[in-house]
Amino acid sequence: MARETDENIPLSSVNPQYLHANSTSHTWAFGAIAELIDNAYDPDVDAKHIWIDWTKIKDLDCLTFTDDGAGMDFDEMHKMLSFGFSDKQALEGCAPVGLYENGFKSGTMFLGKDAIVFSKNRYSMIVGLLSQTYLAAIQDQNVSIVTFRKTLTSLSAIPQHRGSLKAILEHSLFQTEEQLLRELEIIKGLTGTRIIIWNLRSTTSGQIEFEFKEDIADIQIPYVDLTDEQKRPIQRPAGVAEFEFSLRAYCSILYLKPRMEILIRGKKVETQLVAKSLAHPIEDRHTPTFLNEPIKITFGYRTKSQGPYGVLMYYKNRLIRPYVLLGCQLKVNGRGIGVIGVIECNFLKPTHNKQEFDESEEYRKIKHYLGVKLEEYWNDMRLKRKKNPTEPKGTSSHKKWVQCDDCRKWRKLADDIDPESLPDVWVCSMNKDPEFRSCGVDEEPENSEGEQPCEKKYYKRIRETSLSSSSPLSFSDEYSHTGNVDDDPSSNSELSTYTVPKRSSSRLKRKVFTLENKEDKRANIIGLQNNTSEALATRASSALCLPMSSITVTGNQNCMQVQTATLKRDLYREQVETVNQERDQHSEQVKTVICERDRYKNQVKTVTQERNQYREQVEAVTEERDQYREQMETITQERDWYRNQVKTLTQERNQYREQVEAVTEERDQYREQVKTVTQERNQHWEQVKTITQERDQYREQLEQERDQYMDQVKTLTQERDQYREQLEQERDQYREQVKTVTQERDLSREQVKAVTQERDQYKTKAFQLTMQMLDLQK
Repeated sequence: MARETDENIPLSSVNPQYLHANSTSHTWAFGAIAELIDNAYDPDVDAKHIWIDWTKIKDLDCLTFTDDGAGMDFDEMHKMLSFGFSDKQALEGCAPVGLYENGFKSGTMFLGKDAIVFSKNRYSMIVGLLSQTYLAAIQDQNVSIVTFRKTLTSLSAIPQHRGSLKAILEHSLFQTEEQLLRELEIIKGLTGTRIIIWNLRSTTSGQIEFEFKEDIADIQIPYVDLTDEQKRPIQRPAGVAEFEFSLRAYCSILYLKPRMEILIRGKKVETQLVAKSLAHPIEDRHTPTFLNEPIKITFGYRTKSQGPYGVLMYYKNRLIRPYVLLGCQLKVNGRGIGVIGVIECNFLKPTHNKQEFDESEEYRKIKHYLGVKLEEYWNDMRLKRKKNPTEPKGTSSHKKWVQCDDCRKWRKLADDIDPESLPDVWVCSMNKDPEFRSCGVDEEPENSEGEQPCEKKYYKRIRETSLSSSSPLSFSDEYSHTGNVDDDPSSNSELSTYTVPKRSSSRLKRKVFTLENKEDKRANIIGLQNNTSEALATRASSALCLPMSSITVTGNQNCMQVQTATLKRDLYREQVETVNQERDQHSEQVKTVICERDRYKNQVKTVTQERNQYREQVEAVTEERDQYREQMETITQERDWYRNQVKTLTQERNQYREQVEAVTEERDQYREQVKTVTQERNQHWEQVKTITQERDQYREQLEQERDQYMDQVKTLTQERDQYREQLEQERDQYREQVKTVTQERDLSREQVKAVTQERDQYKTKAFQLTMQMLDLQK
């Protein structure tokens, strides 16, 4: 639990003056918003929807973020509002994006000076305030958090958090407890979180750095004149990419494989599988020297005629660097335009603001390799279009994918279905494929279409051309390009636009050709010796003045040696392939064992979380039981009033002798039952601290007692008239006996019911805990 002041206001972990300095790690408003989206997307929250909107409260522009995730309790809220806490872990194979538990604080304080958080879980409602204005006013490091609990008649703050409630009402946009509760009611469902940020970032001229009126379904960043001291908005140039100023466009590519539905100002963001929405996609795999497993790289063309291009670099499904220009795209020669690459770099480490990777040796190597592979793809597609000039440039060879609005799984569409014709709400039951027509069916693998790795058709064509010439090209030299992708497809020579310059200092392309040159040179030797042996013999005889026959014999011997070496090389290649297959098998076994280990770890964590949830439930039900005890005292007073009426009416009742005997027998029976059940209750008393259903039992018992006493009043009124004359002598004696025995009987009945229910609950919970322990031991 958090440390608290004398007024029960929890203290944060570091000085709140650090809030503003910490927010400067962000340089872009959308990067700060992405931090809040990540918090809802993380597996411990697991929100299915997040609503991002703009509103006005007390004439102040506010940004709101509402999700339907798991919500928070008091400790989780305190950790989120404080520094130095990070307990995020992967759940069910889904890894969290955050590393430092700093995204909420840096993101909210970058967007505005003040933020208030409303959160609901199954047992309580929490409100927390993180405000630079509040902290500057009180000159302290307090974090105000208040917990609301439900009672039978109302919802109110618990007494120990009254100091925090007072601080929130004085320094936030909400001045009454009813206003706070209305904001909690906006969170639909049993759980969720709502964040409101106000005092938004503004320029020196006083205008906020967001545009809400240009597009009523979007939140945009206006384009400003940087040379103007007041940073006044001006018309946006045509070359600015849409994701740089439109939150809707940025959120559509924020996740490599989106799961959560994002709604901006009430309209759903059309997310997509980025790697599956490219034209002419080709998948390649590369194993860097610093990794043991290959990484997947996808290249393709953008489907729109205009728009950004480059490499999208993701980390644990989250976009870190969008549209990075690499390789030939950095040169002003028209090469690489329109090519988009997609890669997930989980082996790199992002910076605190998640907008860049740390400048490490691995980062520089992977960027270099991506530039080389991007240029290979560009050259390959250029040759392909020269062979098929009539093929459309912006078509995709892959099927379209659509996401179910219920289970959030991605499904493939048939070739004859246009995604634009689908309804706004699409679920798995609408799928034409009967195999994937249910939300309970697992998601189809993305690579089930059998994508082939990128074939080096461009370099294969160069090798074929070089073998047909008398003097092979020197592939160790760097090549240069003087054309573009739209060159004349009727050109006779594929190498007409390429020249072979002298060796340069650049190492970029020499590394690419190193392995290919060895095979090309072997092929050149064999081809030249088989096809031009006579020409070689003639040249050698003229140069060395030797007989023609001796040169021919020597050439044939060399051919035999080359063939023998080629056979040995092929044998070694087969052996290498066999070893590689065995290595791959062992790698799969290692992966399987690692997956099982992670599954057991997740099971242990899940059981631990359930244990903690049961502890929280015990505490919550204990508080509810105490509240119902207080309510029971009030209702008991009403019961006593009815009892007084019963006493007045029972003064003339006659036939209580027989009833007393019957009730006495029942009382003795109940006493025996109470003894037996009490023994069982004492055995299980140490296992469970509270009784969850005690609240409902008290409520039903009190209502039944009230109804019984009203019925007794009516019955006894009739009996009074019938037996008034007969009961005058024995009235006083039997009145006391009936009163005593009735109380004992009712008390015994209540004890039997309560103890019986306790026994059944303890047996059930003990059995469940035993089964869980057996599962964990297995």
